[in-house]
Amino acid sequence: MRVTPRRALRAAIAVAVVAFLWFALRDQWAQVGDRLSDLSALSLLAGGVALLGALLASMQLWRVLLADMGSPLGAAAAARVFFLSQLGKYLPGSVWTVVGQMELGRDHAVPRARMAASTLISLAVAIVTGLVVAAATLPFVLVGEARRWLWLAWLIPLGLVALHPRVLAWGFNTLLRLIRRPPLQQLPTVRGLAAAGGWAVVVWACYGIHVWLLARDLGAGGGPDVLALAIGAYAAAWSLGFLFVIAPAGAGVREGALVLTLGTVLTLPAATLLALVSRLLVTFAELAWALVALVMARRARPGSAGPEPAGDTSAVQGE
Repeated sequence: MRVTPRRALRAAIAVAVVAFLWFALRDQWAQVGDRLSDLSALSLLAGGVALLGALLASMQLWRVLLADMGSPLGAAAAARVFFLSQLGKYLPGSVWTVVGQMELGRDHAVPRARMAASTLISLAVAIVTGLVVAAATLPFVLVGEARRWLWLAWLIPLGLVALHPRVLAWGFNTLLRLIRRPPLQQLPTVRGLAAAGGWAVVVWACYGIHVWLLARDLGAGGGPDVLALAIGAYAAAWSLGFLFVIAPAGAGVREGALVLTLGTVLTLPAATLLALVSRLLVTFAELAWALVALVMARRARPGSAGPEPAGDTSAVQGE
């Protein structure tokens, strides 16, 4: 096999991802490995299954938007692009997931600009829906601290305006014009954005269930109020963690926000343990889906999703 600069670069990035992922897992295990006995094996297993569901719904969120923009991908191709690129979040900075999706998308005739736009829009949908979920839950289950979370509601109208198709078209095409690239031929419709929002709700529900399962073992109780708190707490923590772009995968910020909110139903040590165990389980779940994607990729030929529409071939060539 001829080694091209592109293959060499991919190999270098893959080695870097494996190295940083190894260090992340080693550090996370060192923090909680000897304390996992505080949690039942059933809760850890069920929480892991919930996380796998959350990540699968995240892929569907992105896949719906990409299809709405004119590049539908089959399950195997979508899994390969999405789950392998997600490991890029363990590299310093927050651009590697987008870069990875753009590069892997080329194997399936998806224009770089379209792939980047779909990734950024899917993240925006997740953040906005995360804020909606947090604002709809936390003020009601944290009655004594409701004012602390009401500020989230003020960000929602701004997020919804930013996600309007006309605003998205103006923003992305202005940026592409500045860097002398062809404009996007197709952006998500209102229907596509609504479908993505529906998948985002599933994402937050699954993430919240995994927190709720762990919190029950640590003494928080298993009532619906704790479930609502868990869903809202993780949605808020994830959104804040992602916005803190310096930290790889939101490390530290997400845990701090979770401890802050869950500290109302758990002791500080228990809330801290939950946040750290959650981070470890998320890492294992992302690694598991990446391995599944690799197996699926070996059984499916790249490009099986079909050729790129002729009307947007300039976007491929121009990038």
